[in-house]
Amino acid sequence: WKNGDFIYDVETGSLVTWPCPVRDVTITGDEMQITSRFIEQIPSRTTGFAKYSENYVHAGIQGIAERTLIDYKLKPEDATLLSGQIADAFVAHYKGDEPVIKKPLDMKGVGLMGRFIILFQKRLIKELYNDLPPGDNDVVISLTAE
Repeated sequence: WKNGDFIYDVETGSLVTWPCPVRDVTITGDEMQITSRFIEQIPSRTTGFAKYSENYVHAGIQGIAERTLIDYKLKPEDATLLSGQIADAFVAHYKGDEPVIKKPLDMKGVGLMGRFIILFQKRLIKELYNDLPPGDNDVVISLTAE
């Protein structure tokens, strides 16, 4: 960077979708500390909100993925087998600090056309599990150029 300037891109989820994160940023001296909290309840749902919102997002993504796969000419049963796994990847990515998954899609029971389509698209799903450092939810970042 010119003159020691630098930029950090901190990705943050939305309060209106699971996991409903709130980020606190504290800058002290040459460090920026980011801590995350997640909304666990709202006035209209004082218990079970986190699971409710996770299920809601998962179901929505699964439905979109299933319709998209059918548009790619997959058999509905193959689209159903794969869409839940695709939703799993998006939900993990939304939460942050996602686990490393070497094989993000189980192709057991998926027909030839489904395998063919996934051959060209699985990198997109795998990348949702590729969480580059530093961590997402709780991290300390040095503000001195390295």
